[in-house]
Amino acid sequence: MPAGGARVKLEVFDLRGRRVAVLADGFTAGGTQSARWFGRDAEGRPASPGVYICRYEAAGRAEARKLMLVR
Repeated sequence: MPAGGARVKLEVFDLRGRRVAVLADGFTAGGTQSARWFGRDAEGRPASPGVYICRYEAAGRAEARKLMLVR
């Protein structure tokens, strides 16, 4: 990420590709940032246990990682 910051988008998807939650969507300062997902969907309902995909976009890069939600 550039030192001056960048537009960041961090989303959680289920395995069918449906967006479950948006954890970040906007400009952020440069450097290390963190976000926390409390296992809830966009309406605040508990998400079902299982595998999810977390997708991160910033500074022209995109990455995805698997998450496992266990209750």
